[in-house]
Amino acid sequence: MSDLRLHIEILEEESGQMSDVDIEPGSGVVTVGRDRGCRIVLSAPSVSRQHFKFCPDGTGWAVLDEGSTLGTTVNGEKVVPNVLHSVKHGDVVVCPGYELRIQVVAGTDPTLQPDPNALGRLLREADDEIGTPARVWLFTSGEPLPQPLPQEGTSLTVGRSGECDIQIADPFQVVSAVHAKIERNWAGVFLYDTSINGVFVNGHRVRGEAKLQDGDRVTIAVAEEDPDLPLLVYTKEGNAEMPGAHGAGVAKRPPESAAPDPEAVPEPADPEPVPEVPSTHAAPPPDGAESAEISGITDSLIAATKARDGKPNWLLILVLIICALALATVFVWGVLLLR
Repeated sequence: MSDLRLHIEILEEESGQMSDVDIEPGSGVVTVGRDRGCRIVLSAPSVSRQHFKFCPDGTGWAVLDEGSTLGTTVNGEKVVPNVLHSVKHGDVVVCPGYELRIQVVAGTDPTLQPDPNALGRLLREADDEIGTPARVWLFTSGEPLPQPLPQEGTSLTVGRSGECDIQIADPFQVVSAVHAKIERNWAGVFLYDTSINGVFVNGHRVRGEAKLQDGDRVTIAVAEEDPDLPLLVYTKEGNAEMPGAHGAGVAKRPPESAAPDPEAVPEPADPEPVPEVPSTHAAPPPDGAESAEISGITDSLIAATKARDGKPNWLLILVLIICALALATVFVWGVLLLR
């Protein structure tokens, strides 16, 4: 029987939440899965009811996958179903939606008990050795303000509220009170959108969360950058250079002249000109005026065949041609019948 204790750090990839579990020597087989009867419950739908097991193998611990639907990997290597796969200190076991980092300590040595703050201390020591911590730079109209990232397990808040770690002034309230959160854990640095109007990384909207990379540019409420507005830039540990402020990203209120008035009534468009058609009940024209009247009717019909922009109105021209053909047909039949 192994006398090694397992300390497992569990990261839920979708939410970024972390938890840990200790498995004492002599615990026997430890089941992991979606079923509430498992020792370690992973609630994502992508996890099988009993996804895999941690089994003592005499010298340490091993992973046994008895045929889960989507499989299990150790350090990126797929676990063969129904075959024990040994795990050691520092290994990462992955099943869909979760990462489990393994820490193996001797159960008989009280000085080697798992320390939940060990990872935080390691990160702080790494920052001290590197000299330049990971930072978030806030660019406004003045000098850039660097904000060191929090230690593992805590978050940095960004928003309009005075209680935020990074406060963004916004008189038009397009920025939420707590617009975003930046969290650092052993898997990296993550940005979480907690806003109404959105947060963007390098011009792409964050859908829930995004893992930040060195030099990523974060804009608030709009994708584009504007030189007159705030901008957040992330720099990793060891990067001592101040990033350039090419622009920023908090939405401005549109100019008053550009804002449409919802109560304004649009002016009616000018009506189409209607050609004057001589009344059929009008008195016959006097002698000598017949040619002038016919000429006026012809001019009116020609004007009616043109649209307002001066181009021909083909529909009206077609109607006139059909009418002319009908009148010509009637005239020809009348002449033939009168003979």
